[in-house]
Amino acid sequence: MAEKKTAEKDNAKNKGENESQKTVSIRGIASDVYRKILQISSETGKSVGELTNEAYRKMVQTSTLVEKAAEKALEKKFKTADTIVENIGQISLRNDEIENLYGNVGFRNIGTLELIGVSDINIINKVSFISEVQTLKLSDGTKKVNLLNKLNDVRQIVEENLN
Repeated sequence: MAEKKTAEKDNAKNKGENESQKTVSIRGIASDVYRKILQISSETGKSVGELTNEAYRKMVQTSTLVEKAAEKALEKKFKTADTIVENIGQISLRNDEIENLYGNVGFRNIGTLELIGVSDINIINKVSFISEVQTLKLSDGTKKVNLLNKLNDVRQIVEENLN
């Protein structure tokens, strides 16, 4: 029995197979795509498996690069505030309080954030971002459209008579 297993391993080694290379069957490949891969294989002298591995590696690398670039862009966007109010369970701020904060303000990691009587112009000019907020409470009539590009991971927006 041990001799049979050794012979099978030797045969696998002779065929160029190892533990990182397995026979995989992929269904649903379009025939025109497969014909093109066969043509490229013939022209380059590489096997279909080698070409497929190269294509998958490039796809994984590209996906990883795109993911990292998106993370960096979000990170940059949500760090552009002079004052950051963060890590609070609940806070209520009036328009005049926001106006008195230094520079642009960002809100991050807050359970409930109430913006009481905050003018639309302050939302546009003063608030840089609102990120990781469970509930954002706005005064009735606040134009939510002015906030949309400033939000990241806000679970719920509620309009109330907060004045």
